[in-house]
Amino acid sequence: MKTFDIQDHTGHSTLTFDDMVEAGAKFAELKKAGMLAYKKTADGAHTLIRNFGDTEDETLFTTALQGG
Repeated sequence: MKTFDIQDHTGHSTLTFDDMVEAGAKFAELKKAGMLAYKKTADGAHTLIRNFGDTEDETLFTTALQGG
């Protein structure tokens, strides 16, 4: 089972997937929309990931910081 925690301008939402094809499609959709994906490392830090195959059971998605 995959869990995507999504933090964006609307707040926080969680999506859970049993189907890896569906999870892969959602991963691609979120990345195409400009979201950044992170997995938690053993020491509790987060590491940027670029491919669905790199995801763990729980993946955090955030928007990129905007300067201005």
